[in-house]
Amino acid sequence: MANIEYEKNRLTEKLSDQYSRNVITLDEYERLLDYINKIETTKEISIANNMVQVYRPAEPSEPDNVTGIFDFFRGQRYDTIFSNRTVNVESKNGNGGKFSVVFGTNKIIIANLPPGKTVINIECVFGSIEILLCQNVKITNSINPVFSNVDIIHERYVDEYIPELHVKGEVVFGNVTIKRI
Repeated sequence: MANIEYEKNRLTEKLSDQYSRNVITLDEYERLLDYINKIETTKEISIANNMVQVYRPAEPSEPDNVTGIFDFFRGQRYDTIFSNRTVNVESKNGNGGKFSVVFGTNKIIIANLPPGKTVINIECVFGSIEILLCQNVKITNSINPVFSNVDIIHERYVDEYIPELHVKGEVVFGNVTIKRI
């Protein structure tokens, strides 16, 4: 019985660590914690261990409901309306954030990216977004321009083992510039 309690404590610590690093959501954390607290056998310990190991950072995705330029209250979001803003971005589990610009300018500075893929989502209407990043980052562009311009300045061959920045979103009557500094 002492071994089961020890394993339950170890799983709880591992689960708490995943939640504190934003690898899992609060709902997932509470659900798995409830399961761990009810464990009585070593077989259940094995199942719970596999469940905790499975969770990895998920790709940022849009929710099922309709999204729009004025939907401000969802996720880590930076909105610029009729103004200018400069933001220093840090990736959290592959998510660099969401940036909305309406009749404004947003300068996004990305100094350090962790290895792997980081995704930023942009929405720009009658505005401008400038993304500044260091030389050792691979850029993947999935921006849909409508009466707009998307410039990637100084794109060059890069090693496959370096960080990757995936930029996706929409630009309507605007401009997006991605520069290496």
